[in-house]
Amino acid sequence: MSQRESLMVESLWNALPRGAIDLELSDRRFDAVAVLPDGSRQALEFKWVGEGYPRDVNRVLRVGPYVEPDSLAASAQTIVFARRFSKNAIDLLRDRGLSWVALDGSASVQLGTVWVERDARFEPPPAVEGPFAWTTARSEIAEALLAAVARSMVPVDERPAVPLLEDLARWSARSLGAVAKTLSEFDREGWTTASRPSRRRVLTNGPALLDSWSSWYAEHHFAWNMYHSLHREPGRVEETLQSALGTDVVFTGLTASQLLVPTMTSAPVVSAYVIGGREGWRAVDRALERHDVQPAGSGQIRLALCPPVVESFASDLVGVRTAAPVRVYADLLSGFSRELEAAEAYRAITLGSLA
Repeated sequence: MSQRESLMVESLWNALPRGAIDLELSDRRFDAVAVLPDGSRQALEFKWVGEGYPRDVNRVLRVGPYVEPDSLAASAQTIVFARRFSKNAIDLLRDRGLSWVALDGSASVQLGTVWVERDARFEPPPAVEGPFAWTTARSEIAEALLAAVARSMVPVDERPAVPLLEDLARWSARSLGAVAKTLSEFDREGWTTASRPSRRRVLTNGPALLDSWSSWYAEHHFAWNMYHSLHREPGRVEETLQSALGTDVVFTGLTASQLLVPTMTSAPVVSAYVIGGREGWRAVDRALERHDVQPAGSGQIRLALCPPVVESFASDLVGVRTAAPVRVYADLLSGFSRELEAAEAYRAITLGSLA
């Protein structure tokens, strides 16, 4: 999805009441599919008409491709987008029965029983907002945002751009609506803000977002599955896991941090995520058992099934597949004393503008 297409999606989200519909972008036959309150689905076609004058509207709609009346494309509802619309252009769109959304906040959209009319001066009444609270969904969206910023290597004195809405949704495996709502909450916390020249968000306080997210993550970390290996030396354990699981093992914690920022001579525990298939742990246990790695009440191996956001940012480092630095840092914070000692040194070296 291009930047313009992402901007149209976000503008439509902002025009509609929160939770009124859900949008799906996976069907490549259409620009989007709206899931309406009654469960019905409406295919959408987006048209960009630039400055929004009547001639722009006529030019874009006139040159649209011909579609067969009985085809799937003919059933799609057109929504017209522009930076702003003149009064005559709005009259023209209404005469044609078309929904429209402008980047200045004005809109006229009818999707089934969802009907919105607002002008550019519209401001919703202030909502009674409670204190910000982390949830699993917000955590995964924050992690995707932070991991992308850390990967882009933005200089410390610059404000990094927040990734596009669709990218965050894909990386975190969360809906566009959840991402849009979470980013609005991040704006309220002062972690992100709109960048007027480009109409994109920027990260205004990355270190504070990382602190808040990683602290919550460390306190709500899931329980690891513990395993025991006949090998005691961490390097041999890592090789055993790679032999058993191949590229489906993603190392984190001390195992990953010591590759870049060695702070101790040996790691007392090996931590990793496993990309599981349909059989989940059953297949993992079978593969490990063939390499003499057994489940145990306590052991030197900690494993967990790999969340989508971790898999999205996993990368190879000197022949070892590791989690993104933000996840490695958060896993260190959730560990024991030696992991906590390694956490800040690792953050200072690997997380750049987030440090």
